[in-house]
Amino acid sequence: MEKNGIGKILNLGSSSSGNLYYVELLEQSRDKPFIIVIEAGFSYNEILRRFTKERIDINSVDAFLISHEHNDHSMGGRELASRGFKIYAPYTIEYATKTIVENQWTHLDKNIKVLGIPLLHQDKGKDIYNLGYIISIANEFNMLYVIDTRYIPQDLSQYKFDVIFIEANYLEDKVMWALRDAKRRKNKGNIARYTRLVNSHMSLENLARTLDGSLTEDSKPFNLSKTKLIFLTHLSSGALTNESYYKIFLTEYLKQTKKKTKYNDAKIVVCKKDGGFL
Repeated sequence: MEKNGIGKILNLGSSSSGNLYYVELLEQSRDKPFIIVIEAGFSYNEILRRFTKERIDINSVDAFLISHEHNDHSMGGRELASRGFKIYAPYTIEYATKTIVENQWTHLDKNIKVLGIPLLHQDKGKDIYNLGYIISIANEFNMLYVIDTRYIPQDLSQYKFDVIFIEANYLEDKVMWALRDAKRRKNKGNIARYTRLVNSHMSLENLARTLDGSLTEDSKPFNLSKTKLIFLTHLSSGALTNESYYKIFLTEYLKQTKKKTKYNDAKIVVCKKDGGFL
């Protein structure tokens, strides 16, 4: 292979109904891509169906990488493990082939490694152990994957990410209005639903503040000078107006704050709920 980077990327599902992302990692000493699938958020049969639809042999996958225990991220993991697939995941996934230890690098291949970073996720008031991932190829190419978190608690300003997969779950105004309405109507189900959303997922606006370092007084901006692609994942259909708005909003925001982030016209791509891109 000519250089380190990525080949084909497929979104095979991106929502609370299931997450599944296919990524070909190109490492110049290998004669073929190292294929990872991030998340296994459908049953094994459904994962197989989605692979078959894309004419991809599931047996070509070198590793599955799972972020946490919730079904929309791990449903098919146990059967995949029983069929001999390599599963890399945090300690909460007991069937994992290899446990990812937070803040330590784990090698997936000779020159391909992954760093687990702990994120902030809750379910029914309980903290859920959830890892984001930095995937590095030959210490030259870096990809960030972050999902199901209020924000990123770590300072990642020292990294130059080539590709970013990151959650943009909801629009703050819509969810805040929905929560106020639920409280006014004393609808306990919706109060719990929207409270959990705010405590467990990243809004589009929080994503923008995270990237430009304006989230808190101590936040530092991302260095987006090398970033070519930003994939927006896990959009919430219940809080969605128009998928195109997410792309337009973030593109314009990054253009206006490019002095801080060194934004270099990275392409913003929306991962659609049932697969594919916008």
